Amino acid sequence: MSPPDFIYEVYESSESSESSESYEDRGRATRSPVSPSILCDIATITPTGLPAGQDFRLEHRIEEGEMNKTEVTCFRTDDQYCTEASVLATTPTGYETLGYTSGTSVLESSALLTCQPDGNYSAGIVEQISQLSCVFNGCYPPSCNSCDVNRIRPTTMPPDTEFTFE
Repeated sequence: MSPPDFIYEVYESSESSESSESYEDRGRATRSPVSPSILCDIATITPTGLPAGQDFRLEHRIEEGEMNKTEVTCFRTDDQYCTEASVLATTPTGYETLGYTSGTSVLESSALLTCQPDGNYSAGIVEQISQLSCVFNGCYPPSCNSCDVNRIRPTTMPPDTEFTFE
């Protein structure tokens, strides 16, 4: 999809408005050319070459009166759990952690990016993001080798019922 040729900006009148005033009287809409430098292209910084079992998703959030924001999430697509998951950013000064999640069964981590007027993404105080990476540490498959179903078998059961498992 190509960027739009024009955006519409609404300029509110600085004069006080009367309740009988129409919308057209309160402000004016102008058609302004869009500069390519104010459009951020998330595809240029998304993680590349992710290993099997990892993926990346985006959710664009465009809120009136604010800069365009994108929530980025690194997540597992396999049956592995991890103790840590991070979204990392490459910047001119090195690597920065944008999102970090830790626990015993972590599956994802997210960060919120903001499109800046210079066409770069930022996240909080981290600016000029040129690449995103997903990092998962301490990953392990779920294990039922140590599961003993007999330990959870009910000791008493109602008449005409039985406990089965596969």
